[in-house]
Amino acid sequence: MDNNQPWLQHLLAGSQYRIDNNCQTSPPANTALCGLNGGIQMRPFLPPSPKSVIQMNNSSFGISTLEMGISDEEWERLQQALDWPGPDQQITQLNLSTSPVHSTFSIVELKQSYKVGDNISVIITARDHNKNLKRYGGDFFKAKLFNSKLKASVYGEVVDHRNGTYSVLLLLPWEGQAQVFVRLEHSSEVVQILKKYRESSFPRSHYNGHFEGPGAKNTKISEVVECNLKWGAKGSLRTSKCCCEYKDIKTGNEWQCERPKRLPCDKMVGHSMGRFESPLNHFENRLFSKKLTNVAIIGDKTIINVLPNTEVIVYPAGQRDKAMKTYIVLDEQSNKSLGRTEFFEHFGIQGAGSRYTLKTQDSGVVDTAGRHANNFIVESVEGNIHIPLPTLIECDMLPDNRSEIPSPELARHHPHIEHLADKIPPLDANVSILLVLG
Repeated sequence: MDNNQPWLQHLLAGSQYRIDNNCQTSPPANTALCGLNGGIQMRPFLPPSPKSVIQMNNSSFGISTLEMGISDEEWERLQQALDWPGPDQQITQLNLSTSPVHSTFSIVELKQSYKVGDNISVIITARDHNKNLKRYGGDFFKAKLFNSKLKASVYGEVVDHRNGTYSVLLLLPWEGQAQVFVRLEHSSEVVQILKKYRESSFPRSHYNGHFEGPGAKNTKISEVVECNLKWGAKGSLRTSKCCCEYKDIKTGNEWQCERPKRLPCDKMVGHSMGRFESPLNHFENRLFSKKLTNVAIIGDKTIINVLPNTEVIVYPAGQRDKAMKTYIVLDEQSNKSLGRTEFFEHFGIQGAGSRYTLKTQDSGVVDTAGRHANNFIVESVEGNIHIPLPTLIECDMLPDNRSEIPSPELARHHPHIEHLADKIPPLDANVSILLVLG
């Protein structure tokens, strides 16, 4: 095993996962997943009953939910979120573990084009090295949407359905093209190995304790012995030379060293890094092979076309009945968001405004003033996306180039997107460009 294996990363990186414990209450797209693998269902996770005092592993002190500042219900939800399913029996054969070669992913109901802010659904199917569907969950998959040319990517939440299938919802945050990429970070079998050794007292890292003291005839004695944190009641050192012990007054942690041959315990002057000891046996080492961990799996490599979603409705938060339709320009070069006076007058925004300096390519640096608008919501015309807007500053020097707005006519002049022309709504001559978002 590689001595630089980032254990902590793999132990903690499960935060992007969500476990689907009850298929019956899942959305329709996910409900179908529960019928795969011959209808085999894993037993639902039942979190432990909340306790007034929580006893920490290998610790002599307890902490209550009250001291942690959470309710018993929150503690129960935390326990459920941290649960990670695993094999329903001990796996002793490599070919029964999850195979990155035979596991696959597919995009659900792939469309010819999407708009910025839409989502796509992906299904991951785990198989073993015999090409059989896995009957349980617990695999550590990562799924992302990416565009190499734009150097852009976004990860999605992986939902474990506990029957060898997983679903991912990916946001489409940029216009242009995108692809889906899925990687098997660790099989469920490896995750269980990591969990086993994380919760064990196996001393993976060893340290050297340095002792110095006076010897005979004004000589100096130096000794180096093995040290480690004291795990459990007896500690990790199991030799007849045991032991010198040192306690950290602030944390309560105990440090344990083999007893030096010639010097007493109070002559310790420091410590240094020693050897690394892998806890893995031969079979576990095979599961950690580079061919089986952190490997991309095969799946739908279709290029996803994402169109700009420039026509929206805007309204004050909680007052959708006052919504107005507008086009929005997204400006990556601007560090502020601006709105035309027409926008401010439409919503009756009062105030004297404040002065600011505006720098443009056409007009150079201009000293001007404008009102501020806060607490507005932008919503897609379809009504499926709602995003709070940043503070808007009044400005009538906004670009009014409608040729930048995608249209069917524009698409037909470009062969690579000509087939998308029928998917783009025609320009609305009655809708103005009122906002620029920086």
